[in-house]
Amino acid sequence: MKIVKKFVSVTMLSGMLTFLRMLSGFIVSKVIAVYAGPSGLALLGQAQNLAAAFNGIVSAPLGNALIRYTAEHHERGFETCSPWWRSSIYWSCGLFIPLSIIILLFSNQISTLAFGNKPLTWFIIFGIFIAPISAINVLISSVLNGLQHYKKLMISGAVSVPIALICTIYLIVKYGTDGALYSVLATSIITSIVMIASAFIFSSKWLRLKYWFGAVKSKEIKAVGGYVLMALTSAICLPVSLMMVRNILVGHVGWNMAGQWQAVYKISEMYLTIITMALSTFYFPRLSALKNKDEIRREVFLIFKITMPIVIILASLVYFCRNLIIQIAFSYEFKAASDLFFVQLIGDVLKIASWLIAFPMLTRGAVKWFVSSEIIFSGLFVVLSQLMVSQFGAQGINMAYAINYALYLIFVYSNLSKFSA
Repeated sequence: MKIVKKFVSVTMLSGMLTFLRMLSGFIVSKVIAVYAGPSGLALLGQAQNLAAAFNGIVSAPLGNALIRYTAEHHERGFETCSPWWRSSIYWSCGLFIPLSIIILLFSNQISTLAFGNKPLTWFIIFGIFIAPISAINVLISSVLNGLQHYKKLMISGAVSVPIALICTIYLIVKYGTDGALYSVLATSIITSIVMIASAFIFSSKWLRLKYWFGAVKSKEIKAVGGYVLMALTSAICLPVSLMMVRNILVGHVGWNMAGQWQAVYKISEMYLTIITMALSTFYFPRLSALKNKDEIRREVFLIFKITMPIVIILASLVYFCRNLIIQIAFSYEFKAASDLFFVQLIGDVLKIASWLIAFPMLTRGAVKWFVSSEIIFSGLFVVLSQLMVSQFGAQGINMAYAINYALYLIFVYSNLSKFSA
């Protein structure tokens, strides 16, 4: 019962922060809808996915690895956590240097692949050099998460949202579509600055340089390396598969209809953040602290029973309020998006169900299971999208999404005992 209360408490805290982010997202979407239209929203989606890939690669060692090893070792003091923290920093620097060189050399080609004939090489170059700033945000968030300092984490997030919102609105109103692209970069900088300031305000002793820089052992480097590989796989597979799917959609029905689908996907992202944030702040560190396979399985299905009714209720509310949400968040130009919700929301429910069961892959460091499943199911999503879009148009993307997560749910449920061992 204590676990349930704590999970509900964290969910409520994350829910309040998510509400702020949803409100911010709705306002930004509305401004983009007015000043850039559906095609501008689709272009922004491409830019966000590309920035997510850059940030995800550089931040790969600073996410789940830091959460897990901080959660496991912090009770014995920060000195015990230090080898894992140092290893994460070394990995991050080691990834940024070669990546930045590759991006600079092939920025024109990457721009063409991502944006077609739109000359946006500047976004590629700025994006990669802002990635280390974004990584600082991930580092601080992960340590606070691992220490279970949930309130500090939520307060920092709540402060950054309105500041980023004001900046984003100004840039979009003043510069239109280009301003939306500027805002993708500016938001990363703002959230990182707020997180750094918050860490100092909270007198975080773990920020001392001696804990982050110094000698490391091969044991920690190798252990963090497994999480780096998993994070890199996610950082590349998800954004790239979404970009490929969006390009498939543009090729068949054009940028305007791609923007309609992007609107629905954006709404899904926003309301599901209530759940995913609660899972990352409570569920992940809790599972990380468990060692026994049977304990992990019990915990998984306990949280499953609590979470899934909430997800189904949220999805139902979104469906029945979809026209109002579109009207508030976007504009009359997005009315066609209303027909795309039903299948997308079914996919959302299947997505969270599968994620709940798949979490032990991360907490147990099941690298082979995680990497292979990410690659296979990301690729399958693209293949299914290609097949479905040619037959069903934009609705085909949602059908591919739902089918893909249904298959993934079957896969993780069938193999839970293997990757949680």
